[in-house]
Amino acid sequence: IGLATALVSLFTGRPVKAGVAMTGEITLRGRVLPVGGIRDKVLAAQRAGIRIVVLPKRNAADLDDVPAPIRRRLRFVLVDHIDEVLQAVLEKKIPRKKEAGRTAKKAMKKAAKKVAVKKPAAKKVAVKKIAKKKLAAKKVAVKKVAKKKPAVKKVAVKKIAKKEPAARKVAVKKVAKQRAAGIKPVAKKKKSPVKKLARRSTRSAS
Repeated sequence: IGLATALVSLFTGRPVKAGVAMTGEITLRGRVLPVGGIRDKVLAAQRAGIRIVVLPKRNAADLDDVPAPIRRRLRFVLVDHIDEVLQAVLEKKIPRKKEAGRTAKKAMKKAAKKVAVKKPAAKKVAVKKIAKKKLAAKKVAVKKVAKKKPAVKKVAVKKIAKKEPAARKVAVKKVAKQRAAGIKPVAKKKKSPVKKLARRSTRSAS
């Protein structure tokens, strides 16, 4: 009956209950026949931690050979047909569709957790890369500006340095001509901004 129960469990998908031991022979029509060595088998089952023992009904008289304390610790199921064995030993059937659905849901949850863990890490890496690129671009721009400023300043200084001597030469020539002609060179007086404002106010008043 042990082999028959294992095959039925495999084909139907119904697991065998834990803590169950069984013994007995089976016919082609499913009847359970008695076997020998019941006392030794029951003692071995009790030592292994078994709580339920399935036996043929014809072996009920052999239980008298088992010590009373051990009989009290165990529950005996006496059967006459394989159908009784299956009812007592197999658990209720779990539909395969539900099992597949549960496994699929578990897989989806695991995948979602992995993606959720990866996303923040990827975002951090992307933010760091962008920050590094921005800093590098700023440094390059600052270097370019720093290089251009001295060059511009040098050009401006050179232009001013070229213009000043030419203006001085022209002014000196004018003064020399005026002196040669007997004309005193008159220095141009700069008009103060206060006087300019006073004149404008008087014109507007008139």
